[in-house]
Amino acid sequence: LLEGGIINPLPVIPSGFTTYSQASRFRVDSLTHTQTEHEDFSSQISIDRANITLRLPRCDLTVGRQAISLGTTYFWNPNDLFTSFSPYDFDRDYKAGVDGAKADIALGDFSGISFIYVAGKKFRFNESALLIRAFTNILDFDLAMMAGRFREDGFVGADFSGEVGPGIGLRGELSYFAAESDDDFFQVVIGSEYRFKNNFYITAEYYYNGFGTSHTHRYLSKLYSTRIMEGDLYNISRHYLGIMGSYEVTPLLVVSLATIINLNDQSVLIDPTL
Repeated sequence: LLEGGIINPLPVIPSGFTTYSQASRFRVDSLTHTQTEHEDFSSQISIDRANITLRLPRCDLTVGRQAISLGTTYFWNPNDLFTSFSPYDFDRDYKAGVDGAKADIALGDFSGISFIYVAGKKFRFNESALLIRAFTNILDFDLAMMAGRFREDGFVGADFSGEVGPGIGLRGELSYFAAESDDDFFQVVIGSEYRFKNNFYITAEYYYNGFGTSHTHRYLSKLYSTRIMEGDLYNISRHYLGIMGSYEVTPLLVVSLATIINLNDQSVLIDPTL
């Protein structure tokens, strides 16, 4: 199976400004072409999918530029290490691809092991990632654990998702980074959701960010840290709460309202969508 694609993921932007995507650090070469370059704006085109998949009886091997998704939670995904979505990005139909190889080995109907290699620029080892992920299903809950090396950090993660009652979902993620360049830290997300019979849906998540700080006077130093600047993390405070409600008016029209609350300084982001 061969997959390819050319998209224009970079918007037309004012001259003198740039947009940074985490995907650029997990690509051997950007494969980006500048279409137009003017004093007032620029436009680029990028190859975002280019991979081949070998399907064997109990193993799928995919090599090339591909999207790799590892998270189960909604607002925050500590275990989704590659081109993860920002908690403020509620349009998640398309995920950027990274360069690497992924082998999915089936051990049963709902169990397996994945070996994942994602290359950094020019295959530099300290900018690449190597992970192993095991997953299964117990009592109708999807469970997974993974470990490996992410750039210069050791990494361990776990996640779960399932239903605890009719229409009531429960999910969570835990990640721990054994960092070389700064302090070790861990992150926890726990969330739940409920879908009503009248097409109304509500979900909520709590996020503990061990990298963040509870002191507002330290926000600036966190904001300019490497992890934030390079897109590995998106939040600089310690405790957050995310809530979203949506209503399906028709199959093609969904009205939603999302709110993210910083529990440390009580700041709030409200995002209505139609």
